[in-house]
Amino acid sequence: MTGLPAGRQTYKPVPTDRWDMAASNASEKGIGLTVLFVVLALGGALTMGLGAEDHLVAGVGFAVAVGAGSLAVAARHVYV
Repeated sequence: MTGLPAGRQTYKPVPTDRWDMAASNASEKGIGLTVLFVVLALGGALTMGLGAEDHLVAGVGFAVAVGAGSLAVAARHVYV
């Protein structure tokens, strides 16, 4: 006996099992949208930094950076 209580079985792997496969079903769409929004957020941050002389350009860059960053986090949570 293996010392397990009666009625309890352990999983015995077979040679066809893949040990390196993920147990979850992750979506490629979530990763792609996250990368897209991160790139947009970086573009907005660069616009904010480079357009600091003009307040309107810096403000629009900040709005794009914050909005795209928020959407990147949301896409990661929704699709993954």
